[in-house]
Amino acid sequence: MWEENIFMYIKIILEKNINFKKMNRYVFKIVSTIIIISSIASSQTFNITENKLELKDFHYISNIGYSQIKNPLNEYFDPHIKLNSSDQLVFSFDILNESYNGNYAYTFIHCNSNWTISNLNQSEYLNGFTDNYIDNYLYSFNTTTEYINYEILFPNENVNFSKSGNYIILIYDVEKNIPLITKRFVVYEQIVNIETHIKKPSILMNMKSKHEINFIINDYKKLNIIDFSNDINVVIKQNNDWSKTMQNCYPSFIHPQYMEFNNYDEFLFLAGSEFRDFDIKNLEYLGNHIKQHQLLSTKTLQNKPSLNLLSLENDNYHHITLYTDQKKDTNNYLFSYDLNGKYVLANENHKDMRSEGEYALVNFSLKHEKLISKEIYVYGELTNWNKLQKNKMIYNQETKQYECSIYLKQGYYNYKYIITDSTQNIIHNHIESNFYETRNKYTIYIYHTPLWQNYDRIIGISQGTSNSLN
Repeated sequence: MWEENIFMYIKIILEKNINFKKMNRYVFKIVSTIIIISSIASSQTFNITENKLELKDFHYISNIGYSQIKNPLNEYFDPHIKLNSSDQLVFSFDILNESYNGNYAYTFIHCNSNWTISNLNQSEYLNGFTDNYIDNYLYSFNTTTEYINYEILFPNENVNFSKSGNYIILIYDVEKNIPLITKRFVVYEQIVNIETHIKKPSILMNMKSKHEINFIINDYKKLNIIDFSNDINVVIKQNNDWSKTMQNCYPSFIHPQYMEFNNYDEFLFLAGSEFRDFDIKNLEYLGNHIKQHQLLSTKTLQNKPSLNLLSLENDNYHHITLYTDQKKDTNNYLFSYDLNGKYVLANENHKDMRSEGEYALVNFSLKHEKLISKEIYVYGELTNWNKLQKNKMIYNQETKQYECSIYLKQGYYNYKYIITDSTQNIIHNHIESNFYETRNKYTIYIYHTPLWQNYDRIIGISQGTSNSLN
């Protein structure tokens, strides 16, 4: 891989008409690649127990553009790997306004079913090297925002997984010994078979606003389960949002051949509503939900709150203004196709998204009365399913609306608005409301932890949707 990178950049220097500054960057790229490869023999390791880490999707430095983990065969699939199979995932991310690549490496952390660090040592769940340098990276080319894109395909010839369970991939700076990014994914075994049914709730008061999840676990006898309440843990997740899960689900009926989970008043999720969306795949015309596109100078944008932490080295920035959103009708369901909160990087000019995708400052606005002791956030995969300062909306007294600006790479995005109270709990039934017709995806994870085992093993996964209720 690294030999191909070197030859590629030499070819760029020889064939493309680039200025002196760009040429120097490519020359430095070649030299730094050789230095990194030569230092692998004395690999730096990151202490995952002594360093304070967020065991979720999280950015630790301000100049990370996007980060996304996906299935290379179908980016709409969830980040799951079947143990001892040919399954792989791709993790890709951008570092903005960086003049060189740095010595970046990655490692993996095994977690319990509740996303805390498990008792396993890395040598017990990883085959190969525990820490590996990232040698697959590209400089941005002909973009208004300069960045470096890094990409990791795993498992690979350097590292593989020997245990199933919840996992974190950690990207860290070797020289500074600081974390850069953490991202969640799952390694599973399909030992049991799961039948899943998503239906309207049985209780009248829940019928219009919630989804009921019923399922049956077959073939569990081969596991020799002794204590169902302690050996088996079931987690149900709505869409790909790990903050919306139901844990410690216990069976309503245990048969010698199967277990039933159909408590009509227990396995319920607020249905929500369809995600809002916008399209910035092509910056040459106004896509869906785009009100205005401008190419503005850095001086014009320097007072934007969301850019205070970025190093503004470029002369111009793309600035996208979305149409002002309104509170949704709380009585009527509005159908629209969505990605259940995810986003897809793409452009319609057939350019390489890794190195030629543009960044734009996207301005969100929501017409809403000012709230007391509550806060509104833009929410979805575009914010790593987190409530952070950069996606917190600020009330504009002049326009009587909430506003927020987020720096995003070209693509198609889903998002919604959430309200939190003073305890930072998400309040689901305000701006977006809840309708049983909403098309959600539900994933069921079966964890097995017998007394003689010191980690939560995933023995089955099943997915179902509420699409048939629409």
